[in-house]
Amino acid sequence: MDVPFSFTAKGQSFPAGTYDVVLDAGNSFVTLANKADQSKHLTWTVGPAEPAATAALVKFDTTGTDYALKSIQLGTRVTPNLDRNNKRGVSATTSIGGE
Repeated sequence: MDVPFSFTAKGQSFPAGTYDVVLDAGNSFVTLANKADQSKHLTWTVGPAEPAATAALVKFDTTGTDYALKSIQLGTRVTPNLDRNNKRGVSATTSIGGE
């Protein structure tokens, strides 16, 4: 999945680039990993969700030119709201879908 902008998640900065989004074999965790820099990865728990229109759906909260990872959905599994501590005033939500 190509993310055309840098973003933050769990207090860490992530660069724009290509990311793998993978669900573990037990369907309990999702991992987001930068293909160019494997040190840039995070793993979260997932729960049930309505099926997404694409194989992977990643949402970001947008505040001005800043992006914060909001959620990751693979099929019928989704993370909780990852940007719960946002106190900056979200102006929009951006979604990226892919395989």
